[in-house]
Amino acid sequence: SFDFFFCVWTGTVDELHQYFILNIYFHDTIKFTMDHSSNKINFLDVLITKTGTKLSTSVYVKPTDTHQYLHATSCHRSIYKTSIPYGQAVRLKLICSNETDLQEKLKGLETWLLERGYRSERVRPEIQRVNNVERNSLLIKKPKRIDDNLTLVLTFHPALCKVFEIIKTAHRHVLKSDLLSKVLPKPPRVAYQNAKSLKDKLVRSKLYLEDREHMKRGNFPCGNKLCH
Repeated sequence: SFDFFFCVWTGTVDELHQYFILNIYFHDTIKFTMDHSSNKINFLDVLITKTGTKLSTSVYVKPTDTHQYLHATSCHRSIYKTSIPYGQAVRLKLICSNETDLQEKLKGLETWLLERGYRSERVRPEIQRVNNVERNSLLIKKPKRIDDNLTLVLTFHPALCKVFEIIKTAHRHVLKSDLLSKVLPKPPRVAYQNAKSLKDKLVRSKLYLEDREHMKRGNFPCGNKLCH
């Protein structure tokens, strides 16, 4: 596993290197690496810049990043795709401490989303919605809701758009039973898992090497009826 941490060092560069050497020999199985700068450094997806005695933050983007957001025509629930412009705009507002820099990054976000098939009349209102929110309110950590409701997990398909309405209608009959109404007092929430893509079907995530020594080598028919 990897752990990252960021700190502001007030000592000299030599003292920083001495501190780093102490960490290297702290434990045999723990490896440390360090990057440092006197004016600019990136930490995860944040670019931190020192100007005088102040620190400012912006979004750090790797040179190889192609901004491959979920395509608008992808087979996913529409709520997932409509939440991407707002969610990404919120992320930019949380990270960018300078308003001019934020607006520049939001324009870039709009361009990238349009290239991924999103319509401007869907993207721009969400970006404007974020612009109307105070940054300080976004930085406040919201408490998590505790919900013990059951979850019905289904594989997503566009034809399943009215599943929850069907469940709500059927749940009325559940409430008529004294026993079932106690077991299922509220209709279960519906959650979707992605259907297997062509990549999932063609590419294995694991290599099965247990019987490798007994495997038949060379080219030969596999015996599967689908291959004939």
